[in-house]
Amino acid sequence: MSSKELKCLKELEEENYKLKQMYATFALDYQMAKDIIRKNY
Repeated sequence: MSSKELKCLKELEEENYKLKQMYATFALDYQMAKDIIRKNY
């Protein structure tokens, strides 16, 4: 692998990590909202 390819791979891994974190936060928020709605009705 060239250094250019390694740099691109590293950037993709970092972006993937950030997206996974965003999804986890969204999933927790969604679950909390569902629980609140369920308790209110």
